[in-house]
Amino acid sequence: RSCGCQIVDISVDGCHSLFAAQAAIFAKLDGEKTVTTVNADIDYLTSARAQDMKARVQFTRIGRRLAFVEATGWQKEEIAPVATARFRMRLSDANDRV
Repeated sequence: RSCGCQIVDISVDGCHSLFAAQAAIFAKLDGEKTVTTVNADIDYLTSARAQDMKARVQFTRIGRRLAFVEATGWQKEEIAPVATARFRMRLSDANDRV
């Protein structure tokens, strides 16, 4: 599968950014697979304000069973990121057992 970038809106807390990354990969796969987080590594670069954030999500590799996702979040300008994150997600068919 080809990889690419997608911009998604996320809220300030890290839990919602993880949900946004899961939603982005689920949409990229057209709902064909279920998505389960294997690990999440978030680096907070500066303090975030209580306001909306934007994130650029990049799918670095999408395989048959795993997807690797990187994200950068910012508030005012993309050149001033608030956080970066790396996610590894397990992809499985609905009838697969975990």
